Order: sequence, then structure tokens, then C-alpha cells
Amino acid sequence: EIAQCLVGSEMCIRDRQYAATDLLHASSLHRVESDGAVPLDFRHVMYRLTVSLSLSATPGTLTQEDVNNATIVIKNMRSTGTIGYDGKVTTHRTLSDFTPLKSTDGDGNRFRAILFPQPVVSDTPWIEITVSGQIITYAIPDGLTELRGGEEQVVNLALTNSRTN
Repeated sequence: EIAQCLVGSEMCIRDRQYAATDLLHASSLHRVESDGAVPLDFRHVMYRLTVSLSLSATPGTLTQEDVNNATIVIKNMRSTGTIGYDGKVTTHRTLSDFTPLKSTDGDGNRFRAILFPQPVVSDTPWIEITVSGQIITYAIPDGLTELRGGEEQVVNLALTNSRTN
């Protein structure tokens, strides 16, 4: 075991770096011994979720300021796991909710979270948005069955006063 993590833990949130951090893995197993450099092929172990909020073209009473002040909670994710020397990820079955950090790359309505690779179930509540006193929940979309290490899902949500588009 090379790492045991609690994604979104108090320690990670205090550091304010977890949402922009990934875990890379490379192995020298099955390499022929030599006097030269050992080639290592690094790969991303974790999965990145990016949620981008915008104001719908038909926003109703919702304003851009409401969207700018929106908050997000990522729901029903496995937040603890172990990464072995071989790069294999084992997650624990306990599901947790956590708050991702807002991006600081100039787009104040983008949220990024690094998640353990894990199986997911369609229609499970996934992204909870609080905007202008309303709570809107976006479920895991049909066809998404697994969050795979090294991949990123970008979810673009256009908000109105009654729902997302």
C-alpha cells in the first residue's frame, strides 16, 4: 500500500489543494535489469469531475449574481480507498457527500473535484446545487457506470429559477 486517502477530508480541505491535485502512478515491475535509466510510464490514478454553471438563456427570475453565488455538493461518492504498489485502487463501500472547491483559474462558476475511480449507478443523486435558496439535484446520467482513473467528466449546467438544462 503506497497511499491511503480520504478525498475531501478536513486535512485536504484545509490545504485547499485537493481539488487540483491528482495521484500519478508508474511501475518498474517486469522491467529488465540494466545499468541505464529505468523507463517509467506515468498514469493518472484518480478521476476528475468538473461542474460548470451558467445562467440559462431563459433564466426566469434567476440572475447572474445568483449563479455566481451558487454552491455545489458532490453526493453519494466513495471517499476512502487504498492505492497499491501496482496502482490498483480499492475503494471502501461507504458513500459520502463533500463540497468541491471553486476553481481559481478565472472562471468563478467552475467546480473541480478529484474522485476515486469507482462504480456508479444511473439516476443516483450526484450533484446538488444550491442557488437562490433552491436546491437542484443532478443525477448520474444514463450510461455512466464507472468513474475511471485518468478520465475527466465535464458537466455543463445552465440554471433557471426552476431547474437545470
